[in-house]
Amino acid sequence: MNKWFTVLALGISLCAHAQNETLEQLVQCQSIASDTKRLQCYDQATTKLQSKQPVATISAAPGAKSILSKEQKQARFGIENKTTQNEQRVDNIEATIVKLTKSAHGVRTFELSNTQVWKQIGSDAFFAKQDDTVTIKRGSFNSFLMSKLGSNRTIRVKRIK
Repeated sequence: MNKWFTVLALGISLCAHAQNETLEQLVQCQSIASDTKRLQCYDQATTKLQSKQPVATISAAPGAKSILSKEQKQARFGIENKTTQNEQRVDNIEATIVKLTKSAHGVRTFELSNTQVWKQIGSDAFFAKQDDTVTIKRGSFNSFLMSKLGSNRTIRVKRIK
């Protein structure tokens, strides 16, 4: 009985803009004692409601994926949106430091040869210089780790450009 009442409540909430006669039919369906006849009554009422609902249009075929080139994937590394599928993501990039700046608080900003700009998160020591090759790889919870080629030390970084 509770299932039917839930179906009734759901039907009423989904079709608040429907005509009164359809809503009255749903209420009348609740009073039918026979399960099969009550179900048929609900089916008829919901069919009427569905025929009055606007049909959503789909712009692309379901399951269609946009194909990105390797350069496009690398350009989006670190700033991709949350709808990007995992198979389109790049796991790491390698680039050369073109410019390295350090703030008064010791936070470093790295401009790379691929025109990306990354900023250090935290105050860990990191001994990279201009013209050093670095690798940035994906960490947990959408974070990124930078390491210098030939070194095991990593720092957390955030892409700012």
